[in-house]
Amino acid sequence: MRVVLGAIFLVAACGYIFGPSAAQFLTACIAFIAAVVGYFSLVQTRDLARKKATLDLIEGSESKEYYQDRYTAYLTFRRASRADREQIANPDNRDPTCDALRSKCQDFLNHYELVAIAGKQGLLDLDFYRDWMGPNLVRDWNEAEILVNRARGVDRPGDRGNPKAFENFERLAVSWGGRPLCKK
Repeated sequence: MRVVLGAIFLVAACGYIFGPSAAQFLTACIAFIAAVVGYFSLVQTRDLARKKATLDLIEGSESKEYYQDRYTAYLTFRRASRADREQIANPDNRDPTCDALRSKCQDFLNHYELVAIAGKQGLLDLDFYRDWMGPNLVRDWNEAEILVNRARGVDRPGDRGNPKAFENFERLAVSWGGRPLCKK
């Protein structure tokens, strides 16, 4: 409030001393400075909101039982032998245990896809996320090849799959040092 009163006093004094044209010029300068300050305040507020959203996402994935359950399933998948991973990833394998594990692994990978999309849209602070989760994201991407290829229908003749499955996750992981998947 004091700043506003000071600016009003300055404009009035300038107009009284130097005439109306000086007061108009000073008014324009003050308006420009106010606009610049407002712009930088908006940028800073948006950056803070992006960091808070990122922190909320990290906190939720670290503490909520739903995400922990998906992570545990994916950890089981990662630690399995190559042959067991093939069985888990195979959508034709209707064994209830493999089916549930495959579904939870897909949910886990969808979380990273969401992070990649939100980061691309500017909703999350990817630098902040990378500092916390970068190596894990890259590791999980590198271990997900079988699941991603099955989701894309790459290694199953006649299975159309979704060729764009996890493309944002892949783009992010590769930009952070992960291996790109071979496209067939």
